[in-house]
Amino acid sequence: MVGFRGGGNSDGVGSRVFSGGLLAPIEISSTPTNVSLGTVYCKLPPGTTITRAYAVLTFSKKVNSAGVVNDVDGLQYIKVLSPASGAAYVNALKLLDQTLHTAANATEGGTIIMGGDDTDTEFSSIMSEDGLYTFQWTASALTADTLTLYDVQMFIVVEFSL
Repeated sequence: MVGFRGGGNSDGVGSRVFSGGLLAPIEISSTPTNVSLGTVYCKLPPGTTITRAYAVLTFSKKVNSAGVVNDVDGLQYIKVLSPASGAAYVNALKLLDQTLHTAANATEGGTIIMGGDDTDTEFSSIMSEDGLYTFQWTASALTADTLTLYDVQMFIVVEFSL
């Protein structure tokens, strides 16, 4: 699924948001595991200069089936793989220790987590005008088993000039 919003202004500067498809529920446990977060296809006009790119993660709800409070265990990253970068994933979103904090045996609403707030998660250097980008939560691990995320969707926001 490809979606985009925005465009260039009269100065040839603009931004677009590209969306991936909705994913089936994703279960995260206390065992470090690489979790696929799908793909996002981006297509920009020829001759585009990409000035900034960052990822956005959304989900509609989270369900903690553990009998204790549950959250991200230590600093972790959601990474992106570009067709141009070969097999090297680069950081796209930073998840700080205790992110996704959820009460014991609780169902809570979802959220939006945006990257690009620092050079550690800005990835314009691997972007091209036309590409399929693969996302992975690398070595995902929580403080307890199991947290399930529903209606997970990844986005890429691209700022550019023509």
